[in-house]
Amino acid sequence: MKALIISDVTIHGGVDPYIEQLVEVSYQEGLEIFVALNSSENTDRIFNSLNNIPNVICKRYKLSKNYSCMEISEGLERIISSFTPDIVHVICGAIHSALYIREYFVSKNIPLFFTESVIDEEYVFENDIKKRIYALYEKAAGIFTVSKNNKDVITKVFDFPTEKIVDIKNGIDITKIGKRKNRFDGKFKFVTVARLSKQKGLDVLLESIKELLQRKVEKFHLTIYGDGEEEEYLKQKTIELNIVEYVTFAGWIDDVNESLQKYDAFVLPSRYEGMPIALLEAMAAKLPCIATDVSGNTELLEYGKFGMLVHKESINDLTEAMYKMIYDYKYYLSIAEDAFVHVCKNHNYKINMKIIVDLWKKEVKNL
Repeated sequence: MKALIISDVTIHGGVDPYIEQLVEVSYQEGLEIFVALNSSENTDRIFNSLNNIPNVICKRYKLSKNYSCMEISEGLERIISSFTPDIVHVICGAIHSALYIREYFVSKNIPLFFTESVIDEEYVFENDIKKRIYALYEKAAGIFTVSKNNKDVITKVFDFPTEKIVDIKNGIDITKIGKRKNRFDGKFKFVTVARLSKQKGLDVLLESIKELLQRKVEKFHLTIYGDGEEEEYLKQKTIELNIVEYVTFAGWIDDVNESLQKYDAFVLPSRYEGMPIALLEAMAAKLPCIATDVSGNTELLEYGKFGMLVHKESINDLTEAMYKMIYDYKYYLSIAEDAFVHVCKNHNYKINMKIIVDLWKKEVKNL
């Protein structure tokens, strides 16, 4: 069986690991895999990673919305003329991404599956775009969301057909989970791992650092792992807030598991999410977690059972949560132990991705 996995966008912390995990499990299940990525330097890391897997073909084409439909079509024609897939699986960066790509494969009568990586309840679509999305939901062989919460949003907010949607939670490699000891040494160390973009709400986090200082909390520090379009803006903001000595921008690292062991608590102040891999990794590292009450965060922390939830964009809520974390740390460490068990039980990527591959096989068998 031959599967084409395609995406018009790559994101270090979210889409990239999803693609890599899906490719790995597909290969282990004996499938022939062709991966098509967008032509961009942003794809260098994942492109090189996938090309190191034996018998997996990975190539780059003009796929993003920056290109015309004719340019995208030329790339898609080259793919199917050389590979002739039995199914195609599109990983979408947003509900309205890769529209033309998905429509192309429907027109070729190739069974279409796609994954909705990120859902924002505040998306607004023009009528024409909404009709095109609705048609894809009707015609797809299968649709996946990375959390049940995202599936519910598609149903309640966007009113798209849901009978073909399966929520399969994001996962991580639980074999890489390290043994963490309490490393608190008098200076409380917060950490976040996030793309430096508006979505991740890091501007709110920096404002909360300032608020903690105004509460006379001084023995703490925040480390931010990540890169992105707002890097210079956020660094300038630390200067304006006079918090430079309390914040470190550590850049992007591919494997954060080892680094997480150095910290005391994890913070993710996102404005919207699918189901963040970074939060999963922090829970697996037994770090007490604070996150905003949006979509995948809420589901992953089980409405506060496995971590603290705060209202998005609320500087006061986030400051209060960080303050509580510092001064009642032992209590939140016990919650982190329960969160660790939950992740191990429910978020093994090999188990979760095999569900997708099995559904591909079922579709092809029934043709």
